Amino acid sequence: MNNKKLKKPPIIEAIIGIALSKPIYSLETLESLYKSNFSDIFAKKETRKNFIAHIDINTNAFKSDGREMGLKLSTDPKDLTLFLEINRLSLSKLAPYESGESLLKQYKGFWNTYIEKYEGEINIQDIASRSINRFVLPIDKLGLFAIKPVMLSENLILFGNYAGQYIIISSRFNAKAIINVNTKPLENKKVEITFDIDAHNVINVKYNNFESDIESIFMRLREFKNDIFFSNLPKANIMEEFQ
Repeated sequence: MNNKKLKKPPIIEAIIGIALSKPIYSLETLESLYKSNFSDIFAKKETRKNFIAHIDINTNAFKSDGREMGLKLSTDPKDLTLFLEINRLSLSKLAPYESGESLLKQYKGFWNTYIEKYEGEINIQDIASRSINRFVLPIDKLGLFAIKPVMLSENLILFGNYAGQYIIISSRFNAKAIINVNTKPLENKKVEITFDIDAHNVINVKYNNFESDIESIFMRLREFKNDIFFSNLPKANIMEEFQ
C-alpha cells in the first residue's frame, strides 16, 4: 500500500462518480429531486446534454444532435459541481483539495439521496475516480520527476508542448487507468506539467448499499492512483519546494 502524502497535493480537480447500466429517472424526476434536495446547496443549475455528431459522407454536411442527460449543479463560487443525470451521479471538486476522505463523504451523502426514491434494482456499469494534477518545475529539475514512460529533458523547451495518453490495466487493483500527460514550456526556464489519472473499476459489482459495496472500491481506486502518481514522481515531496 502506498501511504505517501503531500502537504499540498497538486490536484486542481478531483472527480468521483458512479454510472448505472440503464436510466433510473426521467428528466422531470431529476428536476424534482433538485428542488427538494439540492437547491439549497447548489445555486447554479444547467441542463447537461450528450452530443452526437453526424456527417454525411456524400455532402460533408455536419449535424449535431443533443440529448438531455440531466443537470449540472454548481455552488457559488463554482468549486463544487454535481452532475445529476438519468443514469449517473458524479461529483467534481476544484482546488483547494482537502482529502479523498472528505470528497467521498460528500459524495456518499449525495448518492444516498440520489437513489433514495428508486425502488428497482441498482445495476452498476462503472465506478470511477479521477485526479487532475498540475505543477510547475524549473527546467533543470525535470530529471528528478521523470514521468514514465514520458521522458522529460531540457529538449522540452525546444520542441514546445507535448501531449501523450497511456492506459494501464492492473490485476492487483482490479482497475484500469487512462493517463494523460501534457507539458507546456513557460517563461524563465520553467515547465507546466498536467498529470491526469482517470481510474476505473473493472470487476462486477452487486449493489446492496454504499458502505458494503462501493466505499472500498473508491478507496482501492484512490490507492491505485497514488501508486501511479508516486511511481512516476518518486520525489514528489521535493516538488513542493518549487510551487
